[in-house]
Amino acid sequence: MKNPNHIVITGLPRSGTTLVCHLINKVDNAVALNEPIKIKNFKALNEQQILENIASFFNHTSKQILEQKQAVSLLINDAVPDNHMASSKDPNGLRQMSEGAQKGLFDINKKLHANFKLCIKHNAIFSQLLNQLNALYPCYAIIRNPLSLLASWSSVKLPINRGHIPAAEKVNPELSAQVNQTHDVVERQITIMSWFFERFSSLSNAHIIRYEDVVSSGGNILKKMIPGAETLNERLRNKNLNDLYDHNLMLKLGEKLLVSEGSMWNFYNKQDIEKLMSEISQR
Repeated sequence: MKNPNHIVITGLPRSGTTLVCHLINKVDNAVALNEPIKIKNFKALNEQQILENIASFFNHTSKQILEQKQAVSLLINDAVPDNHMASSKDPNGLRQMSEGAQKGLFDINKKLHANFKLCIKHNAIFSQLLNQLNALYPCYAIIRNPLSLLASWSSVKLPINRGHIPAAEKVNPELSAQVNQTHDVVERQITIMSWFFERFSSLSNAHIIRYEDVVSSGGNILKKMIPGAETLNERLRNKNLNDLYDHNLMLKLGEKLLVSEGSMWNFYNKQDIEKLMSEISQR
C-alpha cells in the first residue's frame, strides 16, 4: 500500500522542480526537500537496495522533522530557493550555481501534524526508478516546454549543458550508450529529454504537472499534489523566454527540435515550439 504522506517529485532538469519545492514549503502541514539524498552513495547498490535506502530516508527524515524541526536540503541562505542557479552569467556566458548554494540542515518553523506531507525531489535517479517508486509512493513529474528546456540547458554550467546526465547514465547503461553515440551536444540533449519524457509516460495525467500551469495558477495547480496548495496565489513570471537565454540560439534549437522524434511529443505538440519561436521573432 502506498504511503500517502511520502511524496516523490521528479522532473526534467530546469523544468521548475526547485520552484515547486519552494512553493510547497509555503503550504501548511507540508515540507518539500530539494535533492537531499546523497546519490553518490547509491553507486555500489543494486536497485532493491536503492529503493530500501529511499524508504529509510523518508522514514528517518519524517521523524527528524517532527522531533527536531530540521531537515537536509539543497539550500541558499538557509532556505529552499525557487531557483538554485545564478541570475547572471559568468565571463564564459553561463550561469553557475548561486553563491552560497549548498546542501545542509535548515529549520522548519511551522506547525506540523504527525501526518504531514513530506515531498522529496530528485530528477534523474527518481526518473530512472519511477515505475518502482510509483508502486510505493504518490509520484509527480514536472515538465516544461521542450524548447525552453534546451535554451535553459544551453545557459547553465551543469553537465546537461554538455549533453550529459551523470546520475542517470551511471545507473542506466543503455541511456549512457545512446547519449555517447553522437558528438553533437544538442542531439545528446534531445536524447536525454526524450528519455525523461518516456519515463513519465507511466504516470497518469493527474500526476503530470506543467511548469507553465504552475506559473499561470500562482502555484494553485499543486493542489493536485498537496491539498493545502489550493491557497497558493503567488505572483510568478513565466521564464520560457528568459532574457538570460540566447534567443537567436533558441530559434536554431527550435528548428532542430521540430524535426526530431521523441517522447516529448506525447506531452507537448510542435505548435507549442512554433509559438515560442514566433514570439522571439516578433521581439
